[in-house]
Amino acid sequence: MKSSITFIVCALLLNQLTVAQDSLPQKHVVFRAKVKTYDGHVKTGCLQAIADSIISLSDKKSLLRFYRDDDHGSSSFNVASLDRVQLHRKGSVGRGIWGGALIGFATGFIAGIVQGNDEDKTVQIPNIFGGGYDTYVVKGTTASQKGMLLGATGILGGVIIGAIIGAASHNKFIIRGKKENYEKMRKKMMAKLGL
Repeated sequence: MKSSITFIVCALLLNQLTVAQDSLPQKHVVFRAKVKTYDGHVKTGCLQAIADSIISLSDKKSLLRFYRDDDHGSSSFNVASLDRVQLHRKGSVGRGIWGGALIGFATGFIAGIVQGNDEDKTVQIPNIFGGGYDTYVVKGTTASQKGMLLGATGILGGVIIGAIIGAASHNKFIIRGKKENYEKMRKKMMAKLGL
């Protein structure tokens, strides 16, 4: 009895972990899209589907699909009516900022560690109330202190560069109503997402 219950539980867990072989590709990625048609109509929204001959946009976030799914509330455009499509991954500026900050900190920290420790310096300052000099010992900075200081400085540069790269990272596809241009866009998007 105990072995049959164990078998049933294992079968149920295995059923939950397996993926059907005939499942259609979709990704948990949201792209903002701007579609311009030949008649001058411009529509912006979230990219919902890039099917064989139709591209669909939605006003709300939805999973990106590479097959046709008739969903109410979406705008669909046929390949023949498309002039150009511009795609921008949602959140790319934020990811660029975080990535730039991490790379900037790591670069600055490594540069500080490589420079090593500074030696202590003896400084003589003239005494203004009397003759002679006052002598002070200035402690040198350690490699870890330099690393933290240069890492903090690197964060600022990394954030700026990451924000610029994230804002500039968009894909512009010129379709001009041609099926082969549309297929190039579709294949590039599938390759980019690893499908």
